[in-house]
Amino acid sequence: MKLKQILVPLTGETNASHVVDVAFRLARESRAHVVGTDTVTEPGPFLDQTGVGMMASYYDELFKTAEKVQVQKRSNAQATFEAGRKRAGVSLADKPGTTTDVSAEWVSGVAYNGATASALGRLSDLIVVNQPGEKASYAELQVFEAAAFGARRPILAVPPGCTSLGGHALIAWNGSLEACRAVDGALPMLSGLDAVDIVQVGDIAIGNASSEALVNYLGWHGIGAKIRKVSDQHQSTSKIIARETENVGATFMVLGAYTHSPLRELILGGVTQSMITNGKLPMIMAH
Repeated sequence: MKLKQILVPLTGETNASHVVDVAFRLARESRAHVVGTDTVTEPGPFLDQTGVGMMASYYDELFKTAEKVQVQKRSNAQATFEAGRKRAGVSLADKPGTTTDVSAEWVSGVAYNGATASALGRLSDLIVVNQPGEKASYAELQVFEAAAFGARRPILAVPPGCTSLGGHALIAWNGSLEACRAVDGALPMLSGLDAVDIVQVGDIAIGNASSEALVNYLGWHGIGAKIRKVSDQHQSTSKIIARETENVGATFMVLGAYTHSPLRELILGGVTQSMITNGKLPMIMAH
């Protein structure tokens, strides 16, 4: 199993060159096609379009100013992607079959009005996004949520300063559907690693897949893995996972993406929120 199409949605608000570089590095390993796009919306929804309390001319000026800001964000996003493409020495291609090597393409987000992460992500093997840390903007968090819960495809959240996934994976395992989907999406990145550790915190709920079953599943894919079972210890699961990550020397993580509410734009699951806010390693996640 190999990655063949990778999506890189960019907000144009922050320096996301590390995201683009990691995406091209992964693409190089499997000769994949990398699609870059922006997630910028039209300015209208952020302004009072009725013009209540202001003159029409003043509203027009506000709209024009906001529009310029959004256009600049689109330009920033494309420039970031293009710079990364040139650093990687990757050629442009917009049709399959035109090359057998890694290739790249830029798709403007204008027609999608901010929905590129979910719309284009549904037809991608992996969506590579900037990891939304503690001080992440609303747009950065929205990209993560749209990719994880809108596209429902595997995502790779890349923290600032990251240059590669490295050779040691830690799988945070509870046997849930989300964890299973994360492992399935991570298979191309799990092959050929130096080590894979499976960390199980507490007991597996009845009806969920055991850690031993996961070892066998990975084994049939030619991936060796070791199990580390850790008691709950009355601590938050995210803290235990983070500690175990340091203990084994993992370079990236694989875990499910959870939400505690149907209003997923507002409330992420506790472990998901904590890991993306405080995590220092790249994370492959799926919902």
